[in-house]
Amino acid sequence: MRQENNLLVRQRAVDACLKRFAGQALRWGRTDCVKLTALALRKQGVSVPQLKGLRYRSALGAAKALEATGHDNLLAAMDATGLARIAPAAAWPGDIVGLPSDDDRFDVALTVCIAPGSNRVLSLDGAARFGVVRPSGMFTGAWRVANG
Repeated sequence: MRQENNLLVRQRAVDACLKRFAGQALRWGRTDCVKLTALALRKQGVSVPQLKGLRYRSALGAAKALEATGHDNLLAAMDATGLARIAPAAAWPGDIVGLPSDDDRFDVALTVCIAPGSNRVLSLDGAARFGVVRPSGMFTGAWRVANG
């Protein structure tokens, strides 16, 4: 069986993320950066067993759920996925990019790269809605999604 082109898989993942999240308001446990990241990974064939059964409905609940996974913040949780850390400027569409978070409990806001080099990412904007934004150049980290 012929393997599907990596760029097509990535583009389909980005399209699915845009369709599901663009314009949506932050709703903890439904439309938040962890759910966005999980969708991007799943659509690229990467399983995330750490998220199975994880439920929360508030920022406090999300912080407790994160703590229950054994991680102090989302940066550590992403590093534990086994995805390779990359320079944000090397990110391809579908890769995960971390931006600074206003909430110390999480340390990072997870986004999905839309344009090469992290020029544009799908992220929460200043109005707590998901949209395509141009990061200000402040990155916390980035992870290469290797298609399952």
